[in-house]
Amino acid sequence: MEKYSIGLALVITASLFSLGWILMGSDDTPEKADPATLAKEKALFDDICATCHGINGNGDGVLAANLQTKPRNFTTGIFKFRSTLSGQLPTDEDLSITIKSGTHSTAMTTFETFSPEQIWALVQCVKTFSPRFSDPNEYPLKTISYGNEIPFTRESIAKGRKAYVEMQCNKCHGDAGEGNGSSADGMADNWGDPIQPSDLTNPSNLKFATSPAEIFRTLATGLDGTPMPSYSGAIPDSAMWYLANYVYSLQTHQGYYEPIKPEETE
Repeated sequence: MEKYSIGLALVITASLFSLGWILMGSDDTPEKADPATLAKEKALFDDICATCHGINGNGDGVLAANLQTKPRNFTTGIFKFRSTLSGQLPTDEDLSITIKSGTHSTAMTTFETFSPEQIWALVQCVKTFSPRFSDPNEYPLKTISYGNEIPFTRESIAKGRKAYVEMQCNKCHGDAGEGNGSSADGMADNWGDPIQPSDLTNPSNLKFATSPAEIFRTLATGLDGTPMPSYSGAIPDSAMWYLANYVYSLQTHQGYYEPIKPEETE
């Protein structure tokens, strides 16, 4: 286990919290709005979100059929971008970040001009569409642990490249990380909609993957509703950090970039 100074640990912790995804511990007291407030929130949703997500939140808005990346069906309670363990609901903070930041390379735009009150209202409205959010058995929500961040170095990138092969990431994302692996064609999400593995070398195609920490989160939580599984428990946290650094190196072109060689997969 690699050890780091207290000062570095504090810097890492601060940087992780600055991402907005990290609420270490659990979220067992989800906020709820009163009926009158919910009516106002629904009016805001209908005005802003329903054209894609549908009046009832089931992803069938008037624009949905024309979108390459289909709008989320909120009634299932399944969300890709979370700080919680695979299979769990997102926290209110997770939902608010997605609404505020938007989802890059999709029709889900940013709402950074919205007030905190408006974003909170939309979060609460989204939660009304799925009975999972009001089911006490869903709580407490457990957020992932980031462990000790591994610095972004050539050595860590090399170890991440090895993990990329061992975890067979190239079968979906390709030997060069370009999203053209042998299993890429014909993939679908949980609702049968076609889905293409991300081109890890093209930052403009990536969603919430602008740093090793964000990539680590994706590896740890998985992308629920898609073929991308959670690696939490499958490999040590250190290996996920190595892998996160390698994936980050592909989009920044720092470190390894040449395709995986056949002999590396044997």
